[in-house]
Amino acid sequence: MLETIALPGEIARLRRLRATERGVCWDRLLFSMKEAVYKAWYPATGRRLDFEDADIEVDAAAASFTARIILPGPGTGEKPAF
Repeated sequence: MLETIALPGEIARLRRLRATERGVCWDRLLFSMKEAVYKAWYPATGRRLDFEDADIEVDAAAASFTARIILPGPGTGEKPAF
């Protein structure tokens, strides 16, 4: 399931987290983080996101995460939401 929702960089970061922060279901937590981003994004923009449209980075020490939204760039024929 992880390969379905996670970007390669996210998978690598989760592997490192598993080694240092045991006892946390990081794949489930990543899914929940992405869902939270998507549920905040759609009402704000009216645009849907897929799993590959957000790159999540976890700061376990701060118990927080950052989401980087990946939008099509110039020349793709699609306008960014912001």
